[in-house]
Amino acid sequence: MSSSKTILASITKLNGQNWHTWSKETEAYFTMEEFWELMDPTEAIPTSAAALKRNKKAYAYIWFLVEPNSRDSIIEIKSGQEAWAALKAEHEKDTPST
Repeated sequence: MSSSKTILASITKLNGQNWHTWSKETEAYFTMEEFWELMDPTEAIPTSAAALKRNKKAYAYIWFLVEPNSRDSIIEIKSGQEAWAALKAEHEKDTPST
């Protein structure tokens, strides 16, 4: 297994109570895999074919990094950037201790 896949497998899935840890670990992974610029809310939603493909791939990673019972806010979304924003809006209000 490649090191990036090992790191991905080590990230605990978002379960509704671990936003702060999950988001930092996922951000670090996405930075390493060069997806983070797609999640950055200060950046425009990508429009090139290559960027759109990467954005969909980022969504797939997010989907599998979220527990099935915590996917309601992203179930209709197909974009990594939009999924990240939806999860952030839903969970960021949680305190770091949760």
